[in-house]
Amino acid sequence: MITRIEAFLDTLDRPKMWAREERQEDLNVVRPSGGISIFKPAKKIRELDRVFYIPYVSGHSVIWAAALNSVGLEARVLPEPDELSEEIGRRYVSGKECHPYLLTTGDLVRMTQLEDFDPDRAAFMMLNFDGSCRLSQYALSQKLVLKRLGLGHVPIIGPVASIRHDECTQLFGLRWAEAVWKGWLATDVLLKKLLHIRPYEVNKGD
Repeated sequence: MITRIEAFLDTLDRPKMWAREERQEDLNVVRPSGGISIFKPAKKIRELDRVFYIPYVSGHSVIWAAALNSVGLEARVLPEPDELSEEIGRRYVSGKECHPYLLTTGDLVRMTQLEDFDPDRAAFMMLNFDGSCRLSQYALSQKLVLKRLGLGHVPIIGPVASIRHDECTQLFGLRWAEAVWKGWLATDVLLKKLLHIRPYEVNKGD
């Protein structure tokens, strides 16, 4: 409850916060500037020419990556978080953050430690929000973590998505939006069926 209230108070000052973020160009949290393209992602996304790594938060993450691939961008989903994700994440948090932040930060750092990780070809995706949720701070905070690791040049893509703003479509285009919407609807339907049937399965996993 305290976290929610603190997040709401931060939201009241959000325009000033965004102004400060935009001045800190070295943080390089990518957000849109310009209109929406029907046929292709925004120029600033295409010019990055990087692999977009997406944290695994549910099966919807797989759809997100598939939709990006469908418009010509290379995207990969990070493995599901586990105990090691949490262990690594705790090294980079104060202990006051929400648990999803800890896990996604741990997965981000874990990815940078892999031998085949190329920081010059990588970018991380992180959803953003303009409401009373700490999600609005994930991208900027994780960018600071990358700077601590000496990887400040690795961009984090942090478009705001809410009932008021759709920066995702501005960055990735309407064709991407159509693909991700259809995929998410299908995922919701299949997940609903799975959760309806699973409690009654005779053999676990069937």
